[in-house]
Order: sequence, then structure tokens, then C-alpha cells
Amino acid sequence: MQRLVITALTATLIVASSTLMSRTRGAESTDGVEVVALTHQTSHPLVLAGDAQDVYLHVALRAADLPHVARPSMNLALVIDRSGSMASEDKLTFAKSAAEQLVGRLEPDDRLAIVAYDHDIRTVVPSTPARERGVFLAAIRGLHTGGSTDLHGGMVTGYDEVRAHFDEERLNRVLLLSDGLANRGVTQPDAIRSRAAQCRETGVRISTMGMGLSYDEDLLSGIAHHAGGNYYYVREAESVGRHLDRELDELTRIVARDVEVRVELGEGVQLGEIYGYSHTRKGSSIRIPVSDLYSGERRKVVVRLRVQGAAGTERALATASLRYVDSSSHTSHRQSSATLRSRFTDDIDEVLRSRRLDVLIKVEIVHNAGALDAAMKLQRDGEIDAAQELLDARYRNSKLVNDTEYRSAELTRMLETMKQVLFDIERTRGDASARRDLQLTTELQALGYTE
Repeated sequence: MQRLVITALTATLIVASSTLMSRTRGAESTDGVEVVALTHQTSHPLVLAGDAQDVYLHVALRAADLPHVARPSMNLALVIDRSGSMASEDKLTFAKSAAEQLVGRLEPDDRLAIVAYDHDIRTVVPSTPARERGVFLAAIRGLHTGGSTDLHGGMVTGYDEVRAHFDEERLNRVLLLSDGLANRGVTQPDAIRSRAAQCRETGVRISTMGMGLSYDEDLLSGIAHHAGGNYYYVREAESVGRHLDRELDELTRIVARDVEVRVELGEGVQLGEIYGYSHTRKGSSIRIPVSDLYSGERRKVVVRLRVQGAAGTERALATASLRYVDSSSHTSHRQSSATLRSRFTDDIDEVLRSRRLDVLIKVEIVHNAGALDAAMKLQRDGEIDAAQELLDARYRNSKLVNDTEYRSAELTRMLETMKQVLFDIERTRGDASARRDLQLTTELQALGYTE
């Protein structure tokens, strides 16, 4: 998540080009329905000549709405934190209940492993066909709380169980439940996130659930982010089952796996920021891993670039492409768009008239998400007044530009969320638990706005 503060109504001029949708030959399933569509656009066809300007590239992905997607078999590992703190609020009791619900949802051909960890790692049930329900249920009911937390060890052990039975025709995933901090074994967040990214590279995704108020949200969200899974904040222990249901529901509707956006920068174009996604870069080529897409899902990637040119000249900005694996056919597909170009002019009125408001609205939303996230980090560190000032300034500027120019219903809804968070920052000022709950909930909302 990028942490941005934008205080000027129009801080930069934004370059653009036309919208292009490219369809790959053969990128359709056997029933003729396109699996993923790529839309690639920037905000204006013109940019002001002279000094370097910010350029915002918007890449949209849309998965086909396939209501009758065949449910693929699953290869899962459920990794449960059983450290001592899981005894509070009956969290382990509810986690065990949720695990039993998970067993009940699986099909006989699915596979499941159960790993439990505190300072010791126990493979309670090695990866086993899900038809052995009695084995799973007995193991789950026998779990009890223990000592400290070797989160990395539990995660890797769950991964090893999934990887040992890896099948590209199955959905291969680890579900990690924790309420604590990594305080045994490998504890460095960067090392844990790096290991999660390695898991993704081998085809195994990891989803995380942070339970209660004491866990490291940056670590658990980072694991899910780098491993291509989902991240959940479980406010109350009894909601674990609901989140597991949602996770399984999404898994059954995945239509595209290993989704990756690639951006090729034009000569002289500089990369500023990529909002909400990690990336790797080699020269002018940028790789942006995106989560698997389920039926009907939409995702966006917003990229800030820097460009410069003389009046009357033209420059190639970027080319966007998409790579993914069709979940039904297990075949790899690629889509490429035509290169977006910008033309430079001295006429600022012409630049302003050419704006694409739909792209500017998406940019405004990711900037607001950055302000929400930054405000919550300040609130977490006890800088409550600074959090209010930052978010209030962003809210007022965004509302003004929306009221006078954008008139976006989507942005209006987000502004209502920002206004409520401002109220809640003041409301929870004297209640540490309520402040923490607000922080975790709002950070998760902010993350969702960038996707």
C-alpha cells in the first residue's frame, strides 16, 4: 500500500491517450466466452510541453462472468496458530469449529492437511484425501493451546504439505490463521514475506486471517499480498467460519490463475509508483503479479509515470500486456495492447479540455486510499491529531473536485467512508481497543480500494 498525501486540487498535469481493448487469439474457453479482458488507458491525449509531468496509466482487468464454472479439486493446508494467546476469547475453540466446517465443505477428491503451531510445529494430519473426515475431525478436536509463535515455521510446513501433492489442475492453497506476532524461529518480516513470494512462484497461494487485536497486520497482509492470496481481519472469533466460507466460495469460482500484468515503458518514460501491488523491474519492462481472478471479478492497476517533451512532438508512453492460465483448460494465454502515445502542446486549455475524467476518478480513489492508510498509521502511533488533519485535508480537496468536476457516484461513496472514519477517529480517541479495531478495519478497506 502506498502512503500518499495530496493537498493541491490539481497538483500535476496528467498525460493520456485512447482506450484500447485487445483480445488474444485463442484466449477463449471452449464455450466461446472470453476469460479475461484487458483495458488499457491514460487520462488525456495531450500533455503540457516543458517540464516533466506526472502521467497516470490505468489498466483494468475483467474476468468473464461464468456462473457455471466447474468446481476444481482442491489441495489445501489449514495452518492454525495454537499459541497461548489463542486461549483468550475462546479463539482456538472457534478456529476449531471453523476447521470442522471446512472439512464438511470439501469433496471426497479434495486433499487437506492440518498443521498446528506454537513454538513447535506439528503436522496434525498430513495431506490426506478429504473423504477421511473422521481423521480430520478427531485431530481438530484434540488441539489445545501452547506457548509462543513460530509463524514462519507453521506457514512453511503447510506449504510443504501442499507442494508435496501439487497438481496444476487443482487449486493449491494454504490458509493461515493467527492472532499473534512472530516471536520464534524466523521473525524478520521481510524474510517471511520473501518466503511467501517464493511459495507463489511455485504455484501455491497463501491466504491469511488475523484474529483479534494483537497480531501484526503488516506481516499477515504482506504474506497474502506476496503469496497471491486473500487477507482477512477477524474482528470476533466466531466470524472465522464466515471468512472460511468466503475463501472457499472464491476458490470454487476462479477462472484465471497466475494473472500478471506487464508494462513496457517507452523511451525516456520514468516509473513513479504502482499503487497497491508489488512489482519487479528489468530495464524498461515491469512485471506486476495480480491475484487469481474469479468469475465476474474486476481488478485495476494504476501506475504513475513521469514524461517530458517539446511542443509538437510525440512520445510512446507504454504498452500493457496480460498473461494468465485459463483454469478450465489449464492453458496459458497472453494479451497485448497497442502502444499508448502522448502528444505535447503549449496550449494548457487544450490539455485541460482533453482530460479523461473516468481515469482521473480512479486516480483520485487510490490517492484517497493512500490517505486512509497513512492516517491509520499515524493513529496507531498515537498521533491522533495528525491523523485527523491529514485525512480531513484529503477529504476536503477530494470532495471539492468531485462536486465541481467529477460528480462520481463511486467517489461519493468513498468520501462517505472517509467522513465516517474522521468521525470514528474522534469517537475512539479514549478507547485503545476501539482505536485498534478502527485501524485494522480501515486499512483493509484502503487496500481494497487500490485493487
